Amino acid sequence: MQIAFELPDELGKQLLQRPNHQQFVQQAVEKMLIEDAKLQAKQTLLMLMAKIPSSINLADELIKERRLETEKKQSDNPLFGIWQDNSEVLDVDAYVRQLRKGRFHVG
Repeated sequence: MQIAFELPDELGKQLLQRPNHQQFVQQAVEKMLIEDAKLQAKQTLLMLMAKIPSSINLADELIKERRLETEKKQSDNPLFGIWQDNSEVLDVDAYVRQLRKGRFHVG
């Protein structure tokens, strides 16, 4: 296929000084078309990404919902908080360490 286009005189002279100006123009046009296709693909991708909710926000919402469900299940359990007024268990870590000390203490 042949395509005719006009160039400014100086640019036309520079092009004609190249040994294989047809191949040079062909490669330049191919490169420009590839760059244009990349730009269009990038714009399409950005447009599509803007239409979907952020996966991070969605994950945060799901975690929050699960946490609330778990807290509700725990607070509905009649055993939940049964030891809250027990003065021996104010420091849970120390209490458990004391319990284990008898079972695992060597000596």
